[in-house]
Amino acid sequence: MGASYLKALQLQKKLEEKAKKEAENRKKAEEELGALEGLLVEYEKADLDISEAREYHKKVKELMSAKEYGDALGEMKKLREALEKAKVAQLDDMISASEEVIELSRNMGANTEKAERLLKETKEALEKEAPLGDLVKKVRSAWSEAERVLQERISGAFSEAQSLMVKLKEMGEDVSTAEELFQEAREASDAGDYKKALDKLGESVNCWLPRWPTGSGP
Repeated sequence: MGASYLKALQLQKKLEEKAKKEAENRKKAEEELGALEGLLVEYEKADLDISEAREYHKKVKELMSAKEYGDALGEMKKLREALEKAKVAQLDDMISASEEVIELSRNMGANTEKAERLLKETKEALEKEAPLGDLVKKVRSAWSEAERVLQERISGAFSEAQSLMVKLKEMGEDVSTAEELFQEAREASDAGDYKKALDKLGESVNCWLPRWPTGSGP
């Protein structure tokens, strides 16, 4: 009788501990889920790609419905990591793209001071872990300014090259290859691939530049 009673007490204690643990996990899971869903909304507003995080969120919701709070917490850790990964990767991509456009603009002799200042502010805000919305706004401002300056330069280069090809054509020169490359450059520029646009424009110019009359340089 005494042994059975002790076993019953031990079983009851284990059940109570299990129930307590489940209650703690449920509270932690509900609090963490609330915080993560807030981040999901924030990231969506910032227009970041969070497709991987969305998959983890779906698994979390399923586990919560099944009252598997411990497993749900494990998936929430992966969800948080996926969100951080998306933020860092996409901000880095935007910063790198801005740097490339600034470099192209600088090589064309454009004034990139404002774009460089905006990009510097973005990097400083990133180091200080500023709110995501502020980070995205800053990096997009830097990109927009860098792109604006470069597009102005490219537009001028296209106009000049096209004008000179027309003159060569009027002089009886065959500029068909140059025109094809020029069109490829236009298409690349319209697609936002500015490096390819400038490369193709350079190839186009090199097709006819050696035939340009001496003393009539562009």
